[in-house]
Amino acid sequence: MLTTALKHIAFIMDGNGRYAKKHHIPTIQGHAKGAETMKSMVRLCKKIGIEHATFWAFSTENWKRPKIWLDQYFKLADHYLAKQSEVFFENEVRFKAVGNLIQLPLSTQKLLKKLEEETKHFEGMQVNIALSYGGRDDLARAMTHIGEKIKQGIISPESISEALIAEHLDTAGLPDIDILVRTAGDQRLSNFMLYQLAYTELYFTQTLWPDLSEEEIIQIVKDFSQRERRYGNYLDAPTS
Repeated sequence: MLTTALKHIAFIMDGNGRYAKKHHIPTIQGHAKGAETMKSMVRLCKKIGIEHATFWAFSTENWKRPKIWLDQYFKLADHYLAKQSEVFFENEVRFKAVGNLIQLPLSTQKLLKKLEEETKHFEGMQVNIALSYGGRDDLARAMTHIGEKIKQGIISPESISEALIAEHLDTAGLPDIDILVRTAGDQRLSNFMLYQLAYTELYFTQTLWPDLSEEEIIQIVKDFSQRERRYGNYLDAPTS
């Protein structure tokens, strides 16, 4: 069995719409196929010993899309949260939602909280779903919370550090992301976890998200194990 020192993998799940166009099906069916791929990736990550997997499902920028698309999307999201969440229970995986969740429909918020509560006792792997998430929004909300604490005298401006900022982000308590996988060919971050990706390895693939295979992820994990992560330092200090 493949084993890995990789602790945290993240996915930008791009290409659902292009998959739908390619197969001449409604766009929302492309997202339904993408949801099945996510379940497959959860099972694989659990199998090979990855501790955290983060999936970016809906960005702050996605709110600009037409209302009819948004209504269909959250109807689909609610369906999977309510009826198709067995992947978390079958694999004993904790579930956590991150993002500006108060912007979501109330039905979706309730289902997210329910799934978090029902899986909180599982130990080992945790799956994080980013909904209504944007890296700049995450940082702005963190700064607001820190500013409120300064105003209340809980902390001083001098106490602000990288660690303090990290504690106020949506990903507080999670290990740094080791590798980010983006599907469908675009080679950019698109406002995803800007603070958290400082030393993350990046992997871009032309594969559309619904077509992503377990074999490709296994190869990505193998590739990660061959990379040298120096974090600004020498691996072997110079002798002179």
